Amino acid sequence: MYPVNFSAFMTEEDTLHAIGETHRVLEDIYQCWEQQGTPALKNLEHPLLSDIDPGRSHPIVLLSASNGHAWHFIAQACRNLNVIGIIDNYRVGQVECGIAIGADESLYDLKRQHPSLVTVNLAVGPAGILHFRVLAAHAGVPCLERPEGLRKLSIHPTHFSEHEIGEKTISMLPALVSASLAGGLADKLSELTCLRILLYRITLRREFAWSVCIGMEQNIYCPSIFNYTDNETLVDGGAFTGDTISSFLKIVGGWYNRIHAFEPDSENYAELDKALCKLPRTYSYVRGLAAKAETLRFSSHGSPGSHLDEQGTSEVKVVALDEVVDEVVTFFKLNVEGAEVAALEGAKRTISTHRPKIAASVDHLPDDLITIPEKIRDIESGYDVFIRHHSNEYWGAYLYARPKS
Repeated sequence: MYPVNFSAFMTEEDTLHAIGETHRVLEDIYQCWEQQGTPALKNLEHPLLSDIDPGRSHPIVLLSASNGHAWHFIAQACRNLNVIGIIDNYRVGQVECGIAIGADESLYDLKRQHPSLVTVNLAVGPAGILHFRVLAAHAGVPCLERPEGLRKLSIHPTHFSEHEIGEKTISMLPALVSASLAGGLADKLSELTCLRILLYRITLRREFAWSVCIGMEQNIYCPSIFNYTDNETLVDGGAFTGDTISSFLKIVGGWYNRIHAFEPDSENYAELDKALCKLPRTYSYVRGLAAKAETLRFSSHGSPGSHLDEQGTSEVKVVALDEVVDEVVTFFKLNVEGAEVAALEGAKRTISTHRPKIAASVDHLPDDLITIPEKIRDIESGYDVFIRHHSNEYWGAYLYARPKS
């Protein structure tokens, strides 16, 4: 069965016990890593998967081809591995990387032709993940989850490699654990969430992320933490195509003062601008947010993973929020692919003067859980800080800064 979000049912005593147990597990992992180095990560794999070790010639079947993370994985895998099939019921008959996409039943035929094949589950939503888990089990074939496939198959599908992030996380583990438990977070669920996020990043086992997931990333406005009025002014840094603005509008019932949306990727911006032109009092900027106005190199994918990159093939303009928006901001949302600290620096006046509610992604760099809360406190000490997780994978971890009364 799909893992349950146990944190939703925990008493305070349960949460404290889970914090202690998770802390001890992390301490044991760090000790093992200090003694053995990188090979210690092998011991952290799910027992049912530890013996699966497909090489580059091993037959691989990829399950799901309908999301951005799957597309990146498929492109890398088809170039470097022996991919013999792709399965996605919504794209049957289409061709991806020279391979015709099949329906579920084609997995049984592939199994008969290649008895030793291994599947990789590239679905991202709970229903899709469970569907392909059941399919692989019925077909009697091993099924790696996408994160485990990244590590075992040495796939680097996005601008960061999740298995490399895992190694960097474990190397920084004492500092990360200390930051989680030092008393700077506003509740025990935040502490448990941080520890479980760290455990997931090291092991890439989805059950640890899912155990503290409070709802998928569309729910990042967290009404359990924030109160809203009908006069909010939103700044959305990393607005993509307007998906998170749609979520904001649902939270406030369509009532708001103004919306400022920043998106540096020109393909994403075109969709964003199209969506916002239907809404009053909205302002869109084909700009990224940073510490100051400048032009930077950029990797543009037309996807959520477009990001600043010194080796990027295009240039984008970035600006400091304080140089562009000169009004009362009540909510500042940031998901800028690792540039969150710089964007906060560029919003110092806005934050210190108006003390907006803040939602900042903390899942791009290994030390985000340290540097981003530190940056906010350096700018303005009058915040309660929470951490919540919104996915069953690496992404979706957010810091919430709520102004103190």
